[in-house]
Amino acid sequence: MDEATFSACFGEAFIAWDPLKYAKLLEENHKCNVWLINTGWLDGSYALGKRCKLEHTREIINAIHNGTLCNAEYATLPMFNLEYPIHCNNIGNTILNPRNLWENKEEYDKLLKHLANGFITNFKNNWNHMDCNCNYYLLLSLN
Repeated sequence: MDEATFSACFGEAFIAWDPLKYAKLLEENHKCNVWLINTGWLDGSYALGKRCKLEHTREIINAIHNGTLCNAEYATLPMFNLEYPIHCNNIGNTILNPRNLWENKEEYDKLLKHLANGFITNFKNNWNHMDCNCNYYLLLSLN
């Protein structure tokens, strides 16, 4: 099984302040939307899956920049409460929902739960000072 790694702001070793300070600065000063884009592996883990096509990544970035995704219809990824668009320009609906890409849905569900447990452990070890209920919501979704 692939091993998940957790690094605040994708560069924890190089940031001077607590990552929450950066998040609050972005929120207060820029009122920005935050987008998480999977440019990595689809249809399986590293050994089995394939990379997201560059043209799909570009379509998603363009839809963010031109505002299309702000007005899109969304579904919710279980356990993480992350929303993903149901449609995005010329990208087929299949790749927008990560579960649809996996031939073995049970394996996907098992790995999703494993990843969620990794997030919970990481939060308990590193982020107990957060003033939100992130752990609470993750734990609720696992039950």
